[in-house]
Amino acid sequence: MNCNSPFSDQELSILTSLAVKAAKSAGQYQRSVDRGAIKSSLKETGHSLASQIVTQIDLQSESIIKETLSKSIHDYDLGWLGEESLINNSHDYLQKKAFWCVDPLDGTLPFVRGLEGYAVSIALVGQQGNAIIGVVYLPFYQTLMTAATGLGCQLYNARPLIINEPDKLLFLVDSSLLTASYFPNIVENLNDCADKMSLSDVEVISGAGAVANACSVLVNQNSVYLKPPKPETGGGSVWDFAATACLFDESSKYAKTYSGELLKFNNPDTTYMNHLGIIYSENKTIFDFIQNTNMAT
Repeated sequence: MNCNSPFSDQELSILTSLAVKAAKSAGQYQRSVDRGAIKSSLKETGHSLASQIVTQIDLQSESIIKETLSKSIHDYDLGWLGEESLINNSHDYLQKKAFWCVDPLDGTLPFVRGLEGYAVSIALVGQQGNAIIGVVYLPFYQTLMTAATGLGCQLYNARPLIINEPDKLLFLVDSSLLTASYFPNIVENLNDCADKMSLSDVEVISGAGAVANACSVLVNQNSVYLKPPKPETGGGSVWDFAATACLFDESSKYAKTYSGELLKFNNPDTTYMNHLGIIYSENKTIFDFIQNTNMAT
């Protein structure tokens, strides 16, 4: 048994397989939907449209996932935290030895716009706050990525979601960051980083959700996805980052807070990550450069 997990390797494998089944089931449902006929509504969360938009597809996807995982919740006494079913900020899930942390449809905005960058994200988070299982399914690409603590990361059909020019620094961006006053400063600093690495320039890519952005970084050289800390509520929630953090950890890549600390997903005060910010990179030089540079002013 790994010291960072309350489960044996065999139990982790069983739970990972269940999460894979749940993620694929939800993803197959999403692929079957006529996206041109979707009606969306807004929920009172965050400050950006991407964090507020919700559809019946989100709700049905979460129902599919929870039904698939329900036996494990009973058998292993697990908690549940789903983006679409968090009620009155209940923290009952934090009392369990681990809880499922689920984003049934990350990237709802690109999904309803007919774009590619949406995903199903399922993590199992331990009491220490670390993600001990991470499963991501990208339905458009039919790509599956899985990881479990101490068991490594597995990529299935994981061709690059975005093909990066080998001489460029690829910067994955959430649409909300494009309008931030400090965005030009970030790009300018990343251009300095590209120059130090003898890369030609920075290529900015937007239009996907947080999970698809992180996965693009995982399979592309010289790439980064970041969200600086900000006072406004938002900046993504734990379900946006838990599964991909496990993928990065088990791939020996870099998924940290903006200040370089380990990502933890058990804050009893909020599910939001805006106060911490995040950095995902597959490249230590890029990660270290951001750590040593004031990128958000």
